[in-house]
Amino acid sequence: MKNKLFVVCLILSFLMITNIDVHAAKYSDIKNNCFWEDYVCYHIVGKNEVEPFLIDSEYGESKEYWYPTNGELITPKEDVVLSIPSTVDHNGISYTITRMPDYKASGVTFDPKYEISISILDPGYYEEPSFIKNYMDYMTYSGLGGHPINSLNGVTHLILPNTLEHIGNGSLAYYSNLKIIDFPTNYEFITFGDNVFIENSLKKIVIPEGTYKLGTASLGKISEVSLPKSLKKIGDYVINSSMNKITLAKGNRYFKITNGIMYSKDGGILYGVSAKAPSKITILKAVKEIRPCAFAYSKVKEIKFKGKYLNFINKGTFLGCINLTKISGLKEVKGIEYAAFSGCPKLKSFSNLKVNDYISIAAFWDSKKPKFKIDTTATVKKYAFKRPKITGED
Repeated sequence: MKNKLFVVCLILSFLMITNIDVHAAKYSDIKNNCFWEDYVCYHIVGKNEVEPFLIDSEYGESKEYWYPTNGELITPKEDVVLSIPSTVDHNGISYTITRMPDYKASGVTFDPKYEISISILDPGYYEEPSFIKNYMDYMTYSGLGGHPINSLNGVTHLILPNTLEHIGNGSLAYYSNLKIIDFPTNYEFITFGDNVFIENSLKKIVIPEGTYKLGTASLGKISEVSLPKSLKKIGDYVINSSMNKITLAKGNRYFKITNGIMYSKDGGILYGVSAKAPSKITILKAVKEIRPCAFAYSKVKEIKFKGKYLNFINKGTFLGCINLTKISGLKEVKGIEYAAFSGCPKLKSFSNLKVNDYISIAAFWDSKKPKFKIDTTATVKKYAFKRPKITGED
């Protein structure tokens, strides 16, 4: 009966039918297996395992954790330290904090009437936590006086516990004042989701030992990156042209870095190009796959392929390569994917390339069509070469 009355009170408060003191009530258990403790709302994700996802508004505001109500950016007057504990006790039960909450990034979208976007480069706005099922649920939580943990713009120094097993998609994105992040020396096992460090002020990061996977665009535009021996899997656009220094721990069995370019250990996969890569690059015969956005926004001017055949040129591979003028040596590809050469206005020469199967939508968006052969049976998608005029443009 008591629980039913509590839910009714929440609904009445949300509908503004009556004035309930939700601030006093919020430290009781609420739906979706969540509870409040020490100004933080935790979501139960496993047996005695939780993730922190909301922080008390009044407490957070007193710490300058986020934007003020007028929406202006804040610059903390001094270091604002947020330390995530390893455990939290509630109603006689000890819970371990094993995750940072998972926020979803927008998907790849294309509408020739409006815009083009690449999700792994332009993640857009983050949705609310995946376990919050709908708008009403989120408003119920917000009515309890909480702010999502990835809205803590004012934090300058973040300390994470050694109990984490996963750092969720976008969970530390848009911490625009974050300058320092402290990990434990190592973890037993931890993974990073997608877009974890998008849009923050971090200049340097040491990824801890025990890290198994780095998700797509997980490191954002951090300039100096140290990768651990334990790293086994890496997503697209993790290594990118914003990085001035990349180091990989000795003994890593899955990757190698040569001339500022990250490859699989056997050289068969090219993952990404840093700012230290040369402007003229030779792709060796061993390379069988180039990952999406591998060269995106880099300073590359010329690409020479030693191998004559590549299965396809991946999504966004050369996106925004404004200095790219020449690609030579490559004789055949099955297809050219979405935005592979978008924003390459100087690209004129493809040597004797032949495309056998398809050219995807927006493959050469905002680029001039270079000379190459297209098989008569190949499918060429609408707007593959021509950027349509967007409504409202001059």
